[in-house]
Amino acid sequence: MKYFVVVQAPAFPMGEERFAVESAFAIHLQELRRLIGPAYSELVLIGPALSEAQAASQSAHMTTLELADCGIRFLPAFPLNVSRARFLLRGWFPTWRWLKRQFAGPCVVHSGMSTELARPLMFMASLAGWRMGRPVVFMVDMDWRMHARRFRQTGEWGRGTYLVNRLAYDPLKWLQLWLAPRLFDVCCFKGETLVRDFGRGRSNVHKFHDTVHGAADVLSGPQLAARLEWMRKAAGPLNIAYFGRLAANKGIDRMIKAVRLAQEQHTDVRLRIIGDGDQAETLQAQVRSLKLESRVEFCRTSTCA
Repeated sequence: MKYFVVVQAPAFPMGEERFAVESAFAIHLQELRRLIGPAYSELVLIGPALSEAQAASQSAHMTTLELADCGIRFLPAFPLNVSRARFLLRGWFPTWRWLKRQFAGPCVVHSGMSTELARPLMFMASLAGWRMGRPVVFMVDMDWRMHARRFRQTGEWGRGTYLVNRLAYDPLKWLQLWLAPRLFDVCCFKGETLVRDFGRGRSNVHKFHDTVHGAADVLSGPQLAARLEWMRKAAGPLNIAYFGRLAANKGIDRMIKAVRLAQEQHTDVRLRIIGDGDQAETLQAQVRSLKLESRVEFCRTSTCA
């Protein structure tokens, strides 16, 4: 039996049994392969395919995986650089048929909500798995419902972008979450509000926080107030750490801006950024342009003291 993981993140195929993927994601895949154990013959990753030029530009942040070594295979669904219009007009039905062929044998399909709605690979895979009668695991790790309003308030989105997202994209995301508990075998939603609003007491809907924290780690109101008071009184700089992929959607650039704002307000804040990714050079350039080298430190997990 195969365990399919369908994602929007791209990988670079290097033959049928070898591929390269972003380094932090490679670690996640290897850990998942270990967790699912020998009950599954392969962990099969499905996602968009990087071109050779795209892979070369990201090679410093990628890891090569081989089927013989780790039991993980990559199947490219379509080229990453295929346009939205071309996919909608020519790629949707071929991809749908291709997914159904992949799920023809015994398997589990593990996917989630598509945020790239012009090429909704993840939700297409969940629907294809359901249509083929396969067990489907559907995961959503972020409550996205306030994103459009927040980006509008911060000035990152103009009125047109905001309206398109509120009137078109957000309803399509909402529809995916409404359908998931009614169609799929297991739905894991991050946080109580998603479970409350979309799970409605269904036994197949489960709440999670993240892979290392549980409900016991969430501070109550009084605990949060006490923590903030302690932070205000603590001597020395306020040390903050980010650990994870250096990707554009993680908000690390805003963390760096926050350090600059703190500096301007004569507050000593130090930020340590632990990890790697395709935004590493961009973030380092941002730190240099803001003259924050003494306050923001970068290190990879293998080099951190």
